[in-house]
Amino acid sequence: MEPETEKEPVAVTAFDVNENTVVVARIDLKIAVEKVTQWNRQWIQPSISIRVIKTDFGRLARRYGAIRRRWAEELSIEIGGKRISGTVTREFKKRVKRLREGDRKRDRVNKIAHQLTRDVAILVTENVCKKPQEEMVEGKKSPQLRHRIKQTPMKAVVEKVQDKATERGLRFVLVPAYRNSKICPTHGVELSFPLGPKLGLCPRGHWVHRDVAAVLNMLIKAAERLEPEYAEALKRALSTVDEKALEEWSKAVVDAEAPRPAVLARASLMTPPGEEAVSPAGDRGHL
Repeated sequence: MEPETEKEPVAVTAFDVNENTVVVARIDLKIAVEKVTQWNRQWIQPSISIRVIKTDFGRLARRYGAIRRRWAEELSIEIGGKRISGTVTREFKKRVKRLREGDRKRDRVNKIAHQLTRDVAILVTENVCKKPQEEMVEGKKSPQLRHRIKQTPMKAVVEKVQDKATERGLRFVLVPAYRNSKICPTHGVELSFPLGPKLGLCPRGHWVHRDVAAVLNMLIKAAERLEPEYAEALKRALSTVDEKALEEWSKAVVDAEAPRPAVLARASLMTPPGEEAVSPAGDRGHL
């Protein structure tokens, strides 16, 4: 397939892939440019919003793991006083082949890439290593948690989005991954995490979800790599982000990550077109 010619972007979009969600920050350049041509530049505040795409990669891995453990227990046998695990039986291997776990993951990766490349935008994400899960599981003692993290196709999502962006003539920018989720995007100071690994506390007294901090810090770094007109729009939009907006976005991400029963989720459980997204002013947008 011949890739399309590069198009003039109308937005800059940063995304961060996690175990059960993809957090997306979008700055609309088109609205900003149209207003700049008509009004005093100092009053312009380009739109910026945070959206969450539900993927449930972790929940899918947990559910399939439970099924495999149940089958292994069911098919286990005892021979001569020695217990033989059901995982070595032919029946167990036949059942596992019919699970279609890989197909479901692949389908979700494709749908995520389509969602992120629908608009003509500059796509921004972290330049992750070949196996980012290996770094994430360091210090994690729970075998189930380590397994779920390793089963999250983070690199596959990034590569698929990059391929789809090239196909559709979109620009793809990689920024350094260093400390994006540990720095407050408003004050530039290090966050502490007294309540767990997700919610960070800024020394200035407000809370921010680490995924929200990550995508906003990606946009800050992307401004250093883009042309002056795009960089100016990004900086102006990011300067309008305040503590209230950070906490509102963080609450939306926490709600999206709230635990729910582990079921064999289908691709349709991802955020469907038309689901609302949260913007700092309380406006609702569509994903």
